[in-house]
Amino acid sequence: MHKLLAVPGIQILVLGVGGIIALWILSLWNERNNDLNLARTNSTYVAELMGANVRRSIDDLTDLLYGTRNIAELVASVDMQLLQSEVAFDTLANGILARKPYIRTFFVISQAGIIRHWNREGHRPSVLDRDYVQFHLDNPDSSFYIAPPIRSKLDNDWIVVASLPIRADTGELKAIVAVSIAPEFFAPRFLQAPIPRDLDLGILTAAGEVIWSNTLETGYRTLPPNVPDLAGQGLHGSGSVILRSHTDNRRKLIGYQQLENTPVLVVAAVSIDAILRDWSIQLVISAVAIILLFAISLVVGRRLVVNHQRLLKQYDEFELLAMSDPLTGLPNRRHLWQQAERLIASAKRYQFSIAVIMLDIDHFKKINDTYGHDVGDVVIKALADLIDETARETDLPCRLGGEEFAIAFSHSDTQQATAVAERIREKVKTLSFDSDQGRFGMTVSIGVTALTDSLDDALKKADEALYIAKNSGRDRVVCTDLVGH
Repeated sequence: MHKLLAVPGIQILVLGVGGIIALWILSLWNERNNDLNLARTNSTYVAELMGANVRRSIDDLTDLLYGTRNIAELVASVDMQLLQSEVAFDTLANGILARKPYIRTFFVISQAGIIRHWNREGHRPSVLDRDYVQFHLDNPDSSFYIAPPIRSKLDNDWIVVASLPIRADTGELKAIVAVSIAPEFFAPRFLQAPIPRDLDLGILTAAGEVIWSNTLETGYRTLPPNVPDLAGQGLHGSGSVILRSHTDNRRKLIGYQQLENTPVLVVAAVSIDAILRDWSIQLVISAVAIILLFAISLVVGRRLVVNHQRLLKQYDEFELLAMSDPLTGLPNRRHLWQQAERLIASAKRYQFSIAVIMLDIDHFKKINDTYGHDVGDVVIKALADLIDETARETDLPCRLGGEEFAIAFSHSDTQQATAVAERIREKVKTLSFDSDQGRFGMTVSIGVTALTDSLDDALKKADEALYIAKNSGRDRVVCTDLVGH
């Protein structure tokens, strides 16, 4: 054998085969990592999307309680009226339950934690020990509150309770109006969204117990102990983590979204086996292909595949760069146009408002001429950072070019956008910059308008409002609602 290997042609062949195998293994390993990274992105995105849906469900409960509080105040205004208003309460409860079938219990609680009225029959359990009662008792300025998911004292099922205090003019707690819902209330909104295959969805309590899932065989009916500690580990917001399920001992990738100010964790989980299913098939096919195609110069073929993958990766990187502003790191105009189409389509489907603001640095040319373009770049970057900090995850900030910026606000009308614009304007005035000529500050002018069908039209209207702001003395916010649009 050693004599055979001494033949130059065989040496080249052996080296070639070794190189092919090495490249093949490296390529497959990269593909495996790419599949895992894509799964991380998908699961996190789905968890964030589901979290937004859950948040809208919670907002629906908020509207219900605020809408019924005035009537409930009549029922719970004084203790004697509470005892004598069963007919009035039944009328109120029946009207609400007819319009809101997802509500299990609608009830009024006294400051002593006693259920005075409810839409159930039979024994009324004391709820003084419940978190939502203690919250309103301990917080004189409390308002709408959603308690952590709890077990019902009636049937031991999981329920979520939303509550609103009724207070006297002195601030004294007179009663609490509350509703309880089954966790399945969130399911329809979950299932309306496009869900990638193999993803298991769930809503968890802060203790890691599943209160809703889209499948009974999720493998994480009770998650490992480290999941409830995500917030304690500094993983607020959204992200992903790989854990081994103790039910089937399989590793699972879990994307999560922890809802702000709500003890609810939304998760989207998928097993690592499912993620790598296609990759495993590809592994077998590739091995067979190498054996069958070795005689017809697999070296050339494999190299072409590797080069093609490299080109695709570079194309993706260039595509990402094309969507970002190199100075500020914010999305650029092209990215705003692409994402705005999706946002408008979602707004029409789910019936929510979109508002747009345009910002322009006042006297920016004077800043460049006086302090230099390097300092001007610092000013632009500082404004971009402020905009990025102000924008929510669902908003679309971007640098339009030069000293101009824009933000598209999801689920916001022009009044809300104007309030945000005023905050930005005030924050900008607190910024200061060092230069050879000393410290200086800056101001911005802002135009606000609504976005309905066309981003082009909205930006034109916002630009007109911005023009008015400039001509009115700068350092101000102008909304098209106030200028005849």
